[in-house]
Amino acid sequence: MECPYCKKEMVEGKIPARKANICWYPADKELRVFSDLDDDVVLLAKPDVWDAGMAVAHYCGDCKIIIVPVPEKQETTMDKLKKKWSDISDKMEAASEARQARQEEERKEKQREKRAKKDPWER
Repeated sequence: MECPYCKKEMVEGKIPARKANICWYPADKELRVFSDLDDDVVLLAKPDVWDAGMAVAHYCGDCKIIIVPVPEKQETTMDKLKKKWSDISDKMEAASEARQARQEEERKEKQREKRAKKDPWER
């Protein structure tokens, strides 16, 4: 990303949200750590149950400025769990279908073996 002030290339990095959300608040708004996010508060990063959330940031060493783009949507823990559950469900369904196909093939093979052993003159 190009620095909007000096036009030099900025270094990309991350700002971790270890124990609390990283938010931008308007200057006239009271800061509250444990509050619901209002429409005028911008969420930049949110910590997860298993790891720290990360806000992407760009740093210009000459201007001593950091620019943090606002993400489209933060993936919540519930979103991650739903995706994981969906992946697991898909794998279980594929395994079940493969098992059913294998069982059907085994059943057909047993029928072929049974017919092969049977005397062709008997009915």
